[in-house]
Amino acid sequence: MKKIIAVDDEQDLLFSIKIVIEYFNDEYEVTTLDSGKRLFQLLEKETPDLILLDIMMPDINGWDIHKKLKSTNKWSKIPVIFISSVSDDTSKITANLIGDDFIEKPFNSNDLNQKIKKVLQ
Repeated sequence: MKKIIAVDDEQDLLFSIKIVIEYFNDEYEVTTLDSGKRLFQLLEKETPDLILLDIMMPDINGWDIHKKLKSTNKWSKIPVIFISSVSDDTSKITANLIGDDFIEKPFNSNDLNQKIKKVLQ
């Protein structure tokens, strides 16, 4: 079973992500976290196959989380798909350059599942 961690400060969105992914894909297990701090606590115990990461969060933003992930040997190979309502061209381009993909909120469930499948293949 592939493990996916979704990190976002919006609880409703986390619930939607978990339902959409697990409903359509019985080979994925989704853990939801509401902060970057909790992500790093969990990463000390387990390594996921993919991280879905919001950009704008109150404790640590997604850019800084990604930078820390990629600069830490044991986490540097974990693929990251950014999910954000930030839709300016600079953010989209940056997310696609440094991450493995970008999904704009509100997301389309088919688009989300296809991008996850592509990254995990």
